[in-house]
Amino acid sequence: MTDELRKVYAKRISQASRTELIVIMFDMFNDYIKDAVKASQEGDIEKMRKNIRQARKVVNRLIESLDPKYDISIKLMSIYLFINRELLKADIHADMSKTEELSNMMSKLQSAFKEIGDSEDEEPVMKNVQSVYAGLTYGRRELNEYVDTAGNREFKI
Repeated sequence: MTDELRKVYAKRISQASRTELIVIMFDMFNDYIKDAVKASQEGDIEKMRKNIRQARKVVNRLIESLDPKYDISIKLMSIYLFINRELLKADIHADMSKTEELSNMMSKLQSAFKEIGDSEDEEPVMKNVQSVYAGLTYGRRELNEYVDTAGNREFKI
């Protein structure tokens, strides 16, 4: 994952609700898998394994985010554990043949969480962060963003 993409994710996370955070984790998973497949095609096994491990960390975070008091969490847990097991096999054997299937599974789950997020009106999880407004000004080749630094961000006692 490039530094620019990390900044994009950091910006998205700072503005996200709980459900949107889950959707962002699915995006991160897919990016790590794409990077792993690309590294595998280039013959860079170490980079491939590093990206698989990062994808597994994302799956572990998804597992940690489950609330066991809901029945759906048990079903999601079994899916996440299956994906984690398959990623471990891919890491051990340096075999990326099942990653497309895993990405498809995660994409279907992501679309379900997106639908849930669209129907809910949640506040962002992170409070007291800078607001980001896109589209207020345009650069020569890109859209500029304005970050509101005038907001009240100090500590209150």
